[in-house]
Amino acid sequence: SGEQCQIIIGQDVEKLYKITCDQLGMVAEKGIEENLDQGLNGRKISLKKIGNNVLGYLSPIMFGMMPALIGASMCQVIAVILGPSVLKIITEDSGVYVLLHMMYNAFFYFLPVYTGYLASKNLKTDVILGIFTGCMIIVPTFTAMASAGTSLSVFGLSVPVADYGQTFLPVIIGVWIMSYINRFLKEHIPDIISTIAVPTL
Repeated sequence: SGEQCQIIIGQDVEKLYKITCDQLGMVAEKGIEENLDQGLNGRKISLKKIGNNVLGYLSPIMFGMMPALIGASMCQVIAVILGPSVLKIITEDSGVYVLLHMMYNAFFYFLPVYTGYLASKNLKTDVILGIFTGCMIIVPTFTAMASAGTSLSVFGLSVPVADYGQTFLPVIIGVWIMSYINRFLKEHIPDIISTIAVPTL
């Protein structure tokens, strides 16, 4: 992109960077602090910059989930291979099969929570509020309403409810909006009431 070349390595990037610096006799530098607001500080905003900022926001979230995603997926693969449909070593009601299936579901069921954590960490906003944002779409009351196909009436407005349980886009957008609201409130609400007022608002 322009004058830059980005090589995506994965989880071993820090080790490889250190080895590369040692081999080439370079001084190891700290990681780049990515700021999604750079394009708004007096610089021209272009579609390319917006695209780069969006990718800069999404990439750490996706890569951050990789270890859990791989682990959960491998549990499902092992369950299928050992289970009644392939090798028939274990049955569907055996403890091993149930445990492997639970480990698989633990990732996908709580995907919005992981997304909320990683998104808020990436945006350098309140991590607990980011997790809270993810939890809101998997809370049993919300999922029951989504299953029943009912809508929620808030201040006279009918809000349609959908099942977002195994998706990450609503949380990514929600945390992004929350980060701006959170920053604005912290700047404008007096410290004496900010502990209560900021998270509530």
